[in-house]
Parts: sequence; structure tokens; C-alpha cells
Amino acid sequence: MTRRYDVAIAGGGPAGSAAAWQAVQTGARVVVLDKAEFPRDKPCGDGLTPRAVSYLQKMGLADEVAQFHRLNRATIFSPSRWELSFPRRPGMPNHGHGIRRRELDTMLLKNAESAGAEVRQSAEVVGPILDGGGRVAGVVLKSGERVLADAVIAADGAHSPVKQALRLQSQYNGYSAIAIRAEMSANRPDSDSLDIYLKLVFDGDQLP
Repeated sequence: MTRRYDVAIAGGGPAGSAAAWQAVQTGARVVVLDKAEFPRDKPCGDGLTPRAVSYLQKMGLADEVAQFHRLNRATIFSPSRWELSFPRRPGMPNHGHGIRRRELDTMLLKNAESAGAEVRQSAEVVGPILDGGGRVAGVVLKSGERVLADAVIAADGAHSPVKQALRLQSQYNGYSAIAIRAEMSANRPDSDSLDIYLKLVFDGDQLP
């Protein structure tokens, strides 16, 4: 089976969902393809900066975002303590929010779908389709299905199958960061500060 769209987006995370919403605003026929079933978690940051909040507000999600934990400042420990307020910039709020990726990503994907994008979960993109001139003309799913599109957006993560198949090179290749993430209960009042510890020490040894 082969289907055709104006825009096919590999990846339904924040980048893919936001791109889908934006493309739909122009009248494009859009499909979002993601290998996961939502809600799904991601080991990544759960903080929204004022710039991110402003984008979500422009996408019609102001009321939804306002329900999440508000952050008015940041406290940096490195190991000295610095108190920083979010700067006031035109068109942006002076606060951020804390929101779990399970909730944020699902909210953005549903917003794209409500706007008119076709969302297909459990649809893993394994590579691009190239036409006779070498131009990307769609994507192939793990099931073997071909999805044709005038434009393809690869929002499928750091190990993007689309990027790997096209052998795209970057001057930043070889640079990577590995994170370990955990959640735990804290017996203290809620804070409006995003606390960032740049120097962590355990039993006298500095942690990476």
C-alpha cells in the first residue's frame, strides 16, 4: 500500500508534533509517524523555558500549559549558589513550567491531530524513499508500507534512521552526552525555582 501526503514527519515528539501543527496551518495534508504508542516516556528534560511556553501559547495551548507547575526563577549551584530570574523579553512570559514528557508529548501530538494532521502510532520509519534524481520522496515503514510526500521532516531523534540512510554528515559528529535520569519523592514544600546542580559530589568524589 502507498499513500501520498504534502508532508510526512518521522517522529511524533515535540519537534515532530510542532512541525505538524505548523504545516497544517498552511493547508498541507500532513501525516505524523511514530514507532511508539503514546503516552510514552522519554529520558529527557521536563522543564519548559519561557521561549518554549510562548510557542505553546501560540499553538493554542495556553490554558493547558498554565495547569502545570510554574517556575519563576532558576537557582544554580556550581557549588556557589546563584539566584536567577527569567528575563523579560517581548512576546514571551517571564516564567517557565515543569511538565513530565509523558504529558507534554501526548498533549502536543493530540494538538497536531486536532488541528488536522493524521497521526499514526506504532508506525516505525526505517528509511527514506529516493526518486530517480536522488531527492527524498517519502519514507518506508518497518511493515514495508511506503508513504510518499512532497516534503519529509526527520524528527526521529539522535539516531535518526532517515539521517543514517542519507549518510548526512555534521561537523558535530562524535560529540555526545549521556544522561541518567531518576524521579523520587521529596519531603519539602513545592518550589517555584528550577534548581540546577552543576557540581555533584558523592562520598568525596565528583560525579560526572
